[in-house]
Amino acid sequence: MANFIERIEEMQGYLTKIGVFLSEVKYRFHELNPNIKVSEAVERLLDGFNSPPPTRKNEDLQLNRSNRQLWTAKELETMPFLKDLHYRITVDGLHQFRYRRDGFDKAFTSKNYEVAKKKAKAFILDLKRKMGATIKAKHVDTLDYVAQFWMKNKGAHVNVTTKKSYISVYNNHIQPAFGDRKINNILPMDLQPFFDDLHERLGKTCENAKFLLNGIFDFAVANRFCQINPMKGVIIERHCRKPGKNLTDEQIERFKKIMYESGALGTAYLIILYSGIRGAELEKMSFDWERGTFTVFNAKLKKSQKRRVENLTRTVPIFPALYLIRDKIEKDDWHFKDRHVSNYFGKLWTENTVKDLRHTFTSKARDVKIENELVNLWTGHLPGSNVTANIYTHFSEKVQQREAKKLKPY
Repeated sequence: MANFIERIEEMQGYLTKIGVFLSEVKYRFHELNPNIKVSEAVERLLDGFNSPPPTRKNEDLQLNRSNRQLWTAKELETMPFLKDLHYRITVDGLHQFRYRRDGFDKAFTSKNYEVAKKKAKAFILDLKRKMGATIKAKHVDTLDYVAQFWMKNKGAHVNVTTKKSYISVYNNHIQPAFGDRKINNILPMDLQPFFDDLHERLGKTCENAKFLLNGIFDFAVANRFCQINPMKGVIIERHCRKPGKNLTDEQIERFKKIMYESGALGTAYLIILYSGIRGAELEKMSFDWERGTFTVFNAKLKKSQKRRVENLTRTVPIFPALYLIRDKIEKDDWHFKDRHVSNYFGKLWTENTVKDLRHTFTSKARDVKIENELVNLWTGHLPGSNVTANIYTHFSEKVQQREAKKLKPY
């Protein structure tokens, strides 16, 4: 009987050791997966004894499969970079998260699993903030992903209109063709057919697309997303802009008749025809009839030109033809925005563009031998950076008034 009791006590000791062992197994595997069962944890442990040590490649594949289990769906949604963290237990029994992308090789190691995870998560959160907190990307190596960063940086240094133009060209042409492609796999031979087709259909847009992709790829090279800019291997023909087309005297007569009957919008187009201003300059244009001048804000200025206050506006003599429509100018509300001016012109007149009105004014002024420098001053063409252009004659108001009278009504 005593012998039997001793055997029972011995078995209880074994069972206690087994229980402790199973608890330890579950605890270790629970750190990786809180929902794991004891039986499953034991099976995994036994599999580890029965299978050969994994190679480095197999180990990486196994870690990649388990990475998503380390984070909640919400964490992966707000911080997609988390899935690129690789977890392992080192030979010293330490918990380690490692990030090796985008030029980084960071390891976060600790005896405590949660501490290592917290360090890694803090790094990813900081990286996400630096690269744009509002951007959510499914793939961090696509053209679309890099383009978003470039557009954000570039957009901070250009005006709103230019920024909208960039976004339009990218969304309508570049993104559909290459947005989902891995940026380091895009070759010149992939880009060449795209530009050949775009040049054939939309010459000016082709130039804009070239500028955008050059900037995006240069940005990608600088940030190690790719090694070279493939645009250097693309041949793009230079776009030749079509010259402006004058309205003939017969067209001018018909144009005036239609515009006189078209209310404030017609008055706006007549002002452009008789003054040579840009459509974008109508909105803030003002007349001083007593002094005989009008003032506009220059619409096309480079960033360097805007630094000089004298470049922001120009004051020009009121030309004789404008006096003929003074009653309409004073009565109608013709201060339209640029987009309104360009969008509605084709509904009233289909034979020319708004720019042709400006070109007609320039041609009429030069026909009566008004100096080119003065015409450029009136139409808002600022001098360039070369020496000849910088020798810019400062015409007095008296001289401008005298020359303006040469431009008889047309």
